[in-house]
Amino acid sequence: MDELAGKDVVNTMPMETLVAFRDHGDARDRLSGEGENAKKVLDELNSAGVDFSQVTDQLLEDGIESFAQAMEKLLQGVEKYVGG
Repeated sequence: MDELAGKDVVNTMPMETLVAFRDHGDARDRLSGEGENAKKVLDELNSAGVDFSQVTDQLLEDGIESFAQAMEKLLQGVEKYVGG
């Protein structure tokens, strides 16, 4: 998780992961200022045959599905609690 820590980043990680990060993580901004290195890595991935657009599209799709499932579970809990 250290690599994803940065200014103005939205946190949707599970509580267990957040607690583990609090205990063992290093909350430094690792997202800013690495543009040239990031471009080099992306170029290397492309040269190796990795379709980064396909990877990010899949991550987005999986993330939306995971969020939808978590939201549904939350709403079911609220409904159960309030007797809806």
